[in-house]
Amino acid sequence: MLKNKLVYKLTAGYVILVLISMLIAGIFSINLFRNYTFTSRQSNMLERARDLAETAEPFLTGKTEMKEYDKFLILLDTYANSRVQVTDKSGKVVAISRTVDPDKDMTYEAMDSVLVEKVLQGNETVQESYSNYYSETMYGVGVPVYDISKNIIGTVSLYTPLTGITSTIDKAFLFLIIAIFISVALTGVLSMFYSALITKPLSLIKQAAIEMTRGNYNIRTNIVQKDEVGQLGSSIDLLASKLGYTIEQLFQESGKLKNLIASISEGILAFDVNFTLLNYNEAVKKLLGYGRNFNVAKCAMKDMEEAGLLYDFKTVIETGVSRIVNCELNIRKLRFVLSPVKNSKKEIIGVVALIHDVSESERLEQIRKEFLANVSHELRTPLTLIQGSIEALAEGVVIKEGDIKKYHDRILQETRGLGRLVNDLTDLSKLESGKMNLIIDDIDIVSLITDVSRNLQTIADKKMIVIETEILQGIPVVIGDYDRIKQILVIFLDNAIKFSPENTKIRISLEIEDFVYIKITDNGIGIPKEDIPFIWERFYKVDKSRQNSDIGIGLGLSIAKHLIQIHNGVISVDSDINKGTTFEIGLPYAK
Repeated sequence: MLKNKLVYKLTAGYVILVLISMLIAGIFSINLFRNYTFTSRQSNMLERARDLAETAEPFLTGKTEMKEYDKFLILLDTYANSRVQVTDKSGKVVAISRTVDPDKDMTYEAMDSVLVEKVLQGNETVQESYSNYYSETMYGVGVPVYDISKNIIGTVSLYTPLTGITSTIDKAFLFLIIAIFISVALTGVLSMFYSALITKPLSLIKQAAIEMTRGNYNIRTNIVQKDEVGQLGSSIDLLASKLGYTIEQLFQESGKLKNLIASISEGILAFDVNFTLLNYNEAVKKLLGYGRNFNVAKCAMKDMEEAGLLYDFKTVIETGVSRIVNCELNIRKLRFVLSPVKNSKKEIIGVVALIHDVSESERLEQIRKEFLANVSHELRTPLTLIQGSIEALAEGVVIKEGDIKKYHDRILQETRGLGRLVNDLTDLSKLESGKMNLIIDDIDIVSLITDVSRNLQTIADKKMIVIETEILQGIPVVIGDYDRIKQILVIFLDNAIKFSPENTKIRISLEIEDFVYIKITDNGIGIPKEDIPFIWERFYKVDKSRQNSDIGIGLGLSIAKHLIQIHNGVISVDSDINKGTTFEIGLPYAK
């Protein structure tokens, strides 16, 4: 149990660390001290040996009489700390500081003959060896004795017992052992104290973590330390606070998600693998045409079974691959996107169906198809005429000058028509992509309307239609692109002429409010109320039974609306069947 306590692990770690550190430092210190002791003793002994060598020179050369020998022994006694041995050049001991046995005389053999032999070769020698003379290991140094001619005439050797040196080292080692024990004991006590300071806040952190696993995010450690443990405690407190806030936010987001699913326009149906309805949103009722009190689970299963969707549900469950199915339910064209629902083990546990109402998109697709057909027709007819005319001219079928001119005029007319078609398509593409560039200037709108009316009156005369203008005085200049505003007026006047009966009038009037309003009113066939929201879409035609080139391909109003919008203007329409239509164009003016 104790080995699992952090306080004991920390204490043991500190003690082991201190013990290892002390041992390494102690061993290093003892070795350093030992080397210093031996080096110091060696240097001291060599210095004394050299001094003795100078003193022994007269004695060995016979310059000093034997009666001086006693004085020399007295001199040797001053070196009692080191036992002295003097030999002649043959290695014979001629003087020694003291003997182990008083009965031994100075003719005794050398204490260390090997050391003496090395010294007699002229080398100052240091050597550690066992001495039979003193019956113990001795540390000895030897130096040669020279005469005046620098010839070796003997040796002086100093010996000291190793026990004298090692006793000092042993005492130092004993002090080291005592210091280690004291340090380890002190480290253990202090480690227990400081480890407790660390583990106590850690215990508080542990309790806080346990409380958080139980869902209590209001728990706090209240640790006031400023060190890393205190920072950890503060982090745990911050984590608890953030988790509490985040979980609260998750609950709120979960509620928002439920509300979002409930309010989404697409229908959502969720089934398990047994085709039991688990969940749905309110949009399902609207898309499937159910009333408020309908049993959605029962009705949805019945409708989907009749539409053959159960097979697709089974396929999704078996294969795990999403499917897109289009079908018609309760007069609505719906698209079901069926996707498998998997758990964490990647096992399919159900199917979710996302229901889209594609009635509008299919209507637009139909418009696109009609546009392609119209464009093909608009291109095919003039190209056929151009090709036929060119072939007739090339083959020489037409030879009269008047007929040739008619053929050339026809080719030119059809080519211009193709150019207008291409320009309309190009303009619409630029407008929808936002790449139409305008040259903004002040425009005299009264003069522009007069010019456009005069130019189109020629076309109107063919149907005996009169274009009238009612223009007030003081109409300000309009801000915009001259060519594009002219294009807008041409589109609306041209449409009014096309859809107006013969012998009628087209009226143009101007008013000033927040915009300069241009009203173009005809007495044509009118536009059905249900078609008005769609007349601004490209390719849309109100009268689909009329497919000739005079009606066009349905681009004009779409281009006009885009041009008005990029001028920051407004457009509205009011129409009655068989009575006529009024388009009101509002353009900004210089105030």
